[in-house]
Amino acid sequence: MTPLTSLQNPRVKDAVRLRERGARDAAGRMLIEGYRETRRALDNHIRPTCFFYCPELFQGGNEPELLRRAADAGAELLECSAPVFRKLSYRDRPDGLLALAPQWRRGLNDLSLPENPLLLVMERIEKPGNLGTMLRTADAGGVDAVIVCDKCTDLFNPNVIRASIGTIFCVPTVEAATPETLDWLRARVGHRRRRRAVRTFGPLDEGNGCAGAHPHARPVRLAQRRRRRHHPGVRSRAPAAGRQGLARMGPVHIPPRGGGVPGKMYSGEFADSVIFAERFKVPIHRSDRR
Repeated sequence: MTPLTSLQNPRVKDAVRLRERGARDAAGRMLIEGYRETRRALDNHIRPTCFFYCPELFQGGNEPELLRRAADAGAELLECSAPVFRKLSYRDRPDGLLALAPQWRRGLNDLSLPENPLLLVMERIEKPGNLGTMLRTADAGGVDAVIVCDKCTDLFNPNVIRASIGTIFCVPTVEAATPETLDWLRARVGHRRRRRAVRTFGPLDEGNGCAGAHPHARPVRLAQRRRRRHHPGVRSRAPAAGRQGLARMGPVHIPPRGGGVPGKMYSGEFADSVIFAERFKVPIHRSDRR
């Protein structure tokens, strides 16, 4: 097939429009750019409808095999010139691979979870890069599912997919309103106590429970560790933090160790990483080399 060389090609212009949320939602599609991102999408049964590629920009020798897999999954392969691909790309250093794939819409009732799952619940995360980083941390932490409450950014924003390095396709991720999520969590843990249904790494019913965290909590102490798996929740840096939503769960307190001002220094993805590190007590290995 003849490579695409015109910047005015309708297929190219349609793909560029998908950078905007309105166009993505109207088309029900998303952009997936990069070798790692597209490989992880294919590994997790995402079926691209169209795959733009530019051999001139390839950075390794594995791209032909990835293109073969995409074609086997039903994708239309479209070779591009370097100028055309740079117009398609939203990166400073594109690697010559960009796929278009359908979005998914899943809710809480679509989750298939083990008996005692580890869930990450996040609320009102505003920046695409933060959301993507938290998805990457969730994948590294062995989370069974991620619940995005009262979203402030589009889950299929190209920068979310980029920051997650494709792990958005590895961890089951659903969207829901905060009240719906709290009711769902209460029903799942079968709480028998007062209406404070979610506690900080604390048991609700025979050691099974959930956790809520938000960066603006008072710097008192980090939550105590438990042997069983629980549900961390992370609040964003929105102005209303600490007054409603997940903050009512019973926050994790992350004390500052430096000279920073409490409540002014923690982003959602930082709190997310601290919680999982504390949960699993991952050792930090220092190199013996100087």
